[in-house]
Formats: sequence, C-alpha cells, structure tokens
Amino acid sequence: MGEGGWLSGWLRVAGDGDIGRFDLLGTNEALDDLIAGALQKVSNRERAYMLVPEYQQGVAQQLADIGFQEGESYAVLSRRTVRPVKAAQKARAVVRTTLI
Repeated sequence: MGEGGWLSGWLRVAGDGDIGRFDLLGTNEALDDLIAGALQKVSNRERAYMLVPEYQQGVAQQLADIGFQEGESYAVLSRRTVRPVKAAQKARAVVRTTLI
C-alpha cells in the first residue's frame, strides 16, 4: 500500500520446475520492493524470468542493474475470445385497456 492507503503495485509470481517467473505493475517508488519480493519468492529456482515491454525501460534497467540479462524477443499475439452481440431491436409496446 502506498500513501493514503492507495495500491502502489501488483505482483504475480509463478514457478515451474527450475524456472521462476514474475509479472509486476507498480509505481516507480514501489518497483524496488516488488522486484525484491519476486526474487525472494523464486529464490529456490535455478533461473528467474520476466518479460518486460519495450516501453518500460526503467524496469528493464533496474533488472539489468541486479544481474538480469536481455534474452530473446517475443511477438505478442492476441485474439478476441468473445463474440460481439448485435444490438437488440426495440419492440413496439402494445397498450390495451381493460374495462371492468
């Protein structure tokens, strides 16, 4: 939690065999703590990986400063998983009067 109780970062850590991987989102002030937390969680793995988008040079530099090395480049592919729904047609209201 950051100042005023606001969330300042998010971290997801996973391990698979000898590989640890993590994703993070955070303010610049929270990055050191997020990276330290991730590395603590994957410390029992032989290698740790994180995919860093090109526009996050600050994160890439912080990781390089603690020994991470740039690896392969990846292409991100996506696909829509929902089907668009056509707008519903409005029906005319039917008004009937009932006489008692």
